[in-house]
Amino acid sequence: MSVYLIDKRRRGQQIPSVGIPNHTWFCVLDIDGMDALVDTR
Repeated sequence: MSVYLIDKRRRGQQIPSVGIPNHTWFCVLDIDGMDALVDTR
């Protein structure tokens, strides 16, 4: 399985979605401060 990060900014400011394997995603979430930047719901 993979996790996809979707850019929710306004049209014209967005970047394409990024696919990340699950094990990498959990490593990203372990970085200090990431909980303030990412909505995991």
